Amino acid sequence: MKVNFSWSEPTTNDTFDEYFQPDQLDREKYAQFLTSFLAQQGFDQNRDAEKQKRNYVLNLNAEWGAGKSYFLKRWALTLEEHYPVVYIDAWKQDYSDDPLMTVISSMIKQLRKQAGKDADKNVFKVSRKLVGLLKAATPALARGLTAKYLGIDPLKIMEMADDKAIG
Repeated sequence: MKVNFSWSEPTTNDTFDEYFQPDQLDREKYAQFLTSFLAQQGFDQNRDAEKQKRNYVLNLNAEWGAGKSYFLKRWALTLEEHYPVVYIDAWKQDYSDDPLMTVISSMIKQLRKQAGKDADKNVFKVSRKLVGLLKAATPALARGLTAKYLGIDPLKIMEMADDKAIG
């Protein structure tokens, strides 16, 4: 899918409730490149069946004030017309002691809004309960997977460490 990037004009938006100046550093070309690159890394039917779908993590690193937030917000605004996009600002959305819950709740809220779904529908009330259940079950699930695939039971190791039985 070809996404048209045109950041030469100023814009306002509902998503971030901000005014964006025109891009004077020609960053839209980087957004275009990264969009094409990430879309290519995702699904490709020319690959073997088990490798057609892949995940990719991208890290954007620059010094304070270099324009990372501007770039990511402007990029997100352009992409959300074509793809599901979630933008998480750890400084503004860190209202919980549990960072995982901040990420999950931000994802649910933004994707629900992009899908045009009402937050008060019963289907979403069930998903809130499911998130709580997943959060509670994660330690047991991680322990089981570690024991199965690595042959190590972390709980037993911790108990042995408490008993000072480990040399």
